[in-house]
Parts: sequence; C-alpha cells; structure tokens
Amino acid sequence: MKALSRLAVATLAVGSISLVPGPPAGAAVVTLTPNRDNSLFEDNGARSCGIGPLFCGQTGQFGLRRALVGFDVAGNIPPGSTVTSVQVEVTIVTSGPLSSPSDEFKLNRLTTDWGEKGSVCFTGTGVAAEDGDATWTHAHFSTGAWGQVGGDFSATPSATTLMPTSGSAIFISTAGLVADVQAWLDQPSTNFGWIILGNEVAARSARQFDSLDGATPPSLTVEFTAPPVTPPAVPDGTTGSPVRLTKLSQNGADLSIAWDGALCSGTFGHHIVYGTSSGFPATPLGTYTLAGSACAIGATSPYLWSGSPDAAVLDPAKKLIWMLVLTNDDATTEGSWGRKSPSQERNGPGANGCSSQCGILDKSLTNTCGTGF
Repeated sequence: MKALSRLAVATLAVGSISLVPGPPAGAAVVTLTPNRDNSLFEDNGARSCGIGPLFCGQTGQFGLRRALVGFDVAGNIPPGSTVTSVQVEVTIVTSGPLSSPSDEFKLNRLTTDWGEKGSVCFTGTGVAAEDGDATWTHAHFSTGAWGQVGGDFSATPSATTLMPTSGSAIFISTAGLVADVQAWLDQPSTNFGWIILGNEVAARSARQFDSLDGATPPSLTVEFTAPPVTPPAVPDGTTGSPVRLTKLSQNGADLSIAWDGALCSGTFGHHIVYGTSSGFPATPLGTYTLAGSACAIGATSPYLWSGSPDAAVLDPAKKLIWMLVLTNDDATTEGSWGRKSPSQERNGPGANGCSSQCGILDKSLTNTCGTGF
C-alpha cells in the first residue's frame, strides 16, 4: 500500500473524528423549548421581564405588551435537513377582563437580535431592565435601540391564531413558519425568533403566557426530513464503504475494524494504513506521514488488530489519531487512496475496489468512529 496523498482535511477534521451515528434518512420530529424569551412594555422603555411570565396584547390604561421568544433551531436539527412542518404552542395563564376567544394573535419574524438578562418580574408592569435586556425602546438596553420602538419585525405575520382566554393555544403550521425555521437552520446567524402580537385594539384583552421559566413553556415542534447519512468521501469525491473502528483496549493496542462486506465483496486483500496526530499535513491537501501499513488483513469483517502501531500510547498525555483505509485490490487498482508515483494518484475504485476512513481521538474505550451498517 502506498502512502496517502491529497487527503482532504475536511473529512478528518478534529471536530468530526469521533462520530455519533446521525438520525436515519426520513421524517423526524423534534420539540424545543425556548432558549430565551422576554416582554416589552409600551408605557416604560426602561422596563423588562427577562425572568418571569410573558405578557402580550392591549392592557388599556398601561398600553401594549409584546412577547419575544427564540428557539435554538440549528443546535437541534441536523444541518442540511428539509423542514416540512412547524407549529408553536403557548399556554395562557391569565387573560384581561375584556378578552375574547375571537381575539387574533400574530407570530411575526423578528429581524433584529435582542437580549434576555436577569430582570425578574411577577406582574404585567415589568421591572427595571438590566443591561442587555430587551425593552420597548431597546433590543439591548440601554445602548442598542430598536430600529422602531416596539421591536423590529416582518410586517407579514408568519402565522395567526384565535387566542383562547385560558389553556393551550397553537399556531398551526404555515408556509411562513416553515420558511422561518428553514432559514434559521440554513443560516443560524439570522435566527432572532418571533414576536407575539396580541389584539392591539381591544382594551384590557392582553394575555399572560407561561415563559421558559414556567411550568408549561412555549414549544416549537418541527417535522423535518434529515439528509441521507453517507460514508465519508474519499479524496477524488467518490463515496467510500461504511467502516467502523473501535478500541478494545485503553491504550489502543487492540482495535476492532468492521466494514460493510456487501460493498467490498471482492476476493482481494483489504488494507489498513495508520498514523498519529503528529502526521497531519500543514496544508489541506498535503501529504500525510504514516506510521505504517498492513496488507491483506482479511476479506471478512470484523478484523481484530493486535499490537499498536503507535509508540505514543506510552505517553498518557498525548492524544492519538488513527487513520484507517479499507481497499479491495483487483491487482491494478487500489481504491482511490494510494498513488503510483509522486505525481499520479491511483484510479479508483476499481471493479471491486472500495475505500473509507476513520480516526479516533483520545484514549477512551467508548470513543468509536465511522458509520454504522
């Protein structure tokens, strides 16, 4: 087996070496609680409610209340997923004396980032805002003003609902809600959440909702289709076969190597090459320094590696990286990993040739990598 060349660093980035199998392709559902929320008080631009209930609607004598709510979409849905359905649910704790089940409430996408700090309130008058809190006049009190008082948000509601006077209320899925969440997944830096607007005409029709600090916080339920789970791409862009590498001993002396025999079913030998973290190239497409290789390790899975190739296991402070290559030679082709000469990469995969990669960081028996099969 020849030395590796032109191995894309992106496929062995440190952050992705210890892989956890992703969700299967197909529909999935996740329900999130807010990662921040707050209330705006029209009658006082220096008051907020970072910790406490949410207030929304027309109070009458004290003016409007508006609620802000945000969810961590990108942190809970696999990148590349397609959002297919979205609904938002809130729970009404109390309602104004002139509220009506026919009051229409709106969910509008916010266009400016905003803050939630430690201001604690218990009533619909709010309390003095802390630095960074969202208020009626400021997205971040007291230095970051909204572009318009009352919040910066899209003029077109993403969803509307008739708000009951108690219990649960749901903003059902709309094209607007789906578009919002898809955009936040694809571009997390644009995720500023929604503002809830109540009936801002009818006096004393405001609502109090449970917040993320309450017993029944707002929830965001997203149905999505995850991207297909595929093995890592080999340097020429061809997808390799599923491979899994697992430590059987703490020092890495014993490794169990498994692969999908259906994708590598030829009669020629499988190969493994290996290296350490010190062998990473300085540039993305540079040449890796290998510790060694073993050929014809067997045509069936799993294969037990006996004897560590890395002297670094003697140093408990040093982390290890194992690079695994699995190929199936047809006498003229070595998958697509090796090279015939310094200037010519081998063609591949061949008739039966296939290849993949895997690496392990840290001396942990539970640290495995690769894709399942």
